[in-house]
Amino acid sequence: MQLTERLNELRQHAVQRIGRDLTESVQKYIPSVRSIELQTADVERTDSVDELSVHDGAVTSIEHKGDGIKSLVTMALIQELAQEQARGHSVILAIDEPEAHLHPASVHELQQLFQELSQAQQVLLATHNPIFVNRESVSSNILVLKNAARPAKSVAVIRDALGVALHDNLASAEIVVLVEGLTDEKAIPVLLSEVDSSLGADISAGRVVFRATKGAGKMRSQIQREKSTVCRILVVLDDDAEGREEARRIRDASVLPERNVFVLGGRTTQAELEDVVRPDVYLDALSTGFARTFKSSHFSNRSRKWSANFTAAALTLGIPSRPDLVDDAKTVVAAAIASSGEGCIKPDSMEHVTALAQMIKGTPI
Repeated sequence: MQLTERLNELRQHAVQRIGRDLTESVQKYIPSVRSIELQTADVERTDSVDELSVHDGAVTSIEHKGDGIKSLVTMALIQELAQEQARGHSVILAIDEPEAHLHPASVHELQQLFQELSQAQQVLLATHNPIFVNRESVSSNILVLKNAARPAKSVAVIRDALGVALHDNLASAEIVVLVEGLTDEKAIPVLLSEVDSSLGADISAGRVVFRATKGAGKMRSQIQREKSTVCRILVVLDDDAEGREEARRIRDASVLPERNVFVLGGRTTQAELEDVVRPDVYLDALSTGFARTFKSSHFSNRSRKWSANFTAAALTLGIPSRPDLVDDAKTVVAAAIASSGEGCIKPDSMEHVTALAQMIKGTPI
C-alpha cells in the first residue's frame, strides 16, 4: 500500500508537469487558456489519463470543446510527444490538414511550430493552405496532381495547384523583399543592380519585388500577410536601434529564418541606406530641393547615421525644423539615386551591398 501510494504521488507530479508544459504550448495559440489539467486513476487500476480539462474561464472537459480547441490541444500534445521522443529516437510527424477549424492567426503560429520541429525531426504535412508552403526549398513541396506525387518545380506551379490569386506586380514574383520605407523601395533595387547585373534583370522582370512596410515595427505583421503569396520572403532593415530591435523580434517570434533578415548599413555604429551612398550623388539634388548648399563634409561624421548628419546640417544651414524634414530629404536622395543609375555606392560599402545581393540570390530564381 505504501508503494502504491508513492507511485501515485510520483505519477501525479509527472502529470502535473505535463499539464504545465501543455498549457505553455496551447497558450501560444490561445492566450485565454489559463491551464490544462490532467486527471488520472490510481496506478493499480490503469496507467492512462482519465480526463483532460481546459480552463479558459470555466473548467470544461476537452470532449465538450469546439473542434478548433481540440485541434490545438492535439497539436500541443504532439509537440510535447515529439520533443520527448526526439531525444532518443528518430520521429516522423505526419499531419493531415492541420489548419482545419483554426483561426488564421493560429495557423501562422502552427506554421512556426512545425518549422521549429522540422529542425530536429522529419515533418510531413498534407495541406491546401499556402501558409504551410516551404518557400526556402521549393522542391521540398510535393504536389499531388492527377493521382501522381512529384516535387514542385516552381512557385508558379504551387500557386496554380493551390489557386492562389495574386496582384499583377506579384504574378511572376519568386522573392518579396520587405523594406522599411518608400525611399528604400525605390533606391535599393538601383544599388543592387550596380553590384549584380543579373539580379538587376530579375528585378526588372518582376521575379524579385520590393515592398515598403512604412516602418520597422510593421515588419512582422507584413511578413504574416505575405506568406499567403507563396513567395520567398526577405527583410531589409536599417542598422539603427529600431532596425536592430525589429530584427530581434522577428528572430524571437520565429516568423522568418534569421538568415532571411539583412541589416543595411555596414558599420559598427548606427547606419541606414543613405550611409552606403556617395554624397556627390545627391548633394546637388539636396541643395536644389532645400535652396541651401550641402557639402560632403556635412555627412562625414561616421559616428552618426545619415539622418542625424542631415538634421545637424539643416540646423547649420538655417532650414526650419519640421517633423517630415528628414523624410523629404530621403525622398530627394532616393530620386537622385534612381536618376544616377550607377556609381552610387561608396567604395567601402561595395562588399556590404554585394552581401545583400548574395542573400537575395540565395535561392535560384
